[in-house]
Amino acid sequence: MTFLCPLLIPAQAEVPSMGWLIAKTLLLLVLLGGIMFLLFRFGGRWMALPFFPRPQKGPMELKGSLPLSPGRILHIVEIHGEELLIGSSEKGLELLSRFVVERQGEENNHGDD
Repeated sequence: MTFLCPLLIPAQAEVPSMGWLIAKTLLLLVLLGGIMFLLFRFGGRWMALPFFPRPQKGPMELKGSLPLSPGRILHIVEIHGEELLIGSSEKGLELLSRFVVERQGEENNHGDD
């Protein structure tokens, strides 16, 4: 049985220092944080994740919103060169006003002779 003694007695393994363990842990946290940042910053372009709002390309654009009270909000929406003032509440949406948008650089020819 004396030949089994070296197998039963654990050999003294070299224990890494506490500073090295902390350094490896911090390096791993920075690496994982960097990967997560890159995924959240640029990942929405090729992954369809529900918490990444994707801007829709089209004729409609939300210009701004103004919360008036809980559940009541005014929205300005531009559609085909026309701005709409829309009110939203618990009861639904309501068109409040329409405005024609004149772009800078466009000439206004309304009876100027």
